[in-house]
Amino acid sequence: MKRTIVAIVVGLMLGGVAVTGIHIVRVRKAESDAVRRAKVHAEYLAQREAYEKYADEKIHGLFLKAKTTFAMMHIGAAVIDVGYDTGQRPPADNAALVTWLTGNGAVFHDAVIIQDGRFVDTWGNDLVVMVSEGEVFQLGSAGPNGQWEGGEGDDIVRHGIDTSDWPDEP
Repeated sequence: MKRTIVAIVVGLMLGGVAVTGIHIVRVRKAESDAVRRAKVHAEYLAQREAYEKYADEKIHGLFLKAKTTFAMMHIGAAVIDVGYDTGQRPPADNAALVTWLTGNGAVFHDAVIIQDGRFVDTWGNDLVVMVSEGEVFQLGSAGPNGQWEGGEGDDIVRHGIDTSDWPDEP
């Protein structure tokens, strides 16, 4: 407000009303440009913050998915090792699988999470153990939503291990 009053006084002292009008417009335009720039900048910062949060969540989600996939690959490798060593096919139950593997000397990477005697994914959901026709072994994770959708949606499924050609004896 002081800038506008000063502009009027200076304009009148110069004796030109037109000068005063232009000067007042310039001051108001400069102020409105500054306000507009501030709004645009605030909007930009808000959008950037939202994008960074989204990107962080997306990257974190991809990390958790990769960690779960790695854990399932490690469990699958242990199934193959123990299966060939013992001549037995893996059980189709999560808790029984943990007992079978650990009872036969399997040691797991830190990425493999065992809670209450069961394999769980990085979201704390039990891994799904699937055995088709007694010969193809698969592991699955319900993914971030925690709902097993038959391998669809955000579920993670590792390719099956064909146990049909395993030796019947160690």
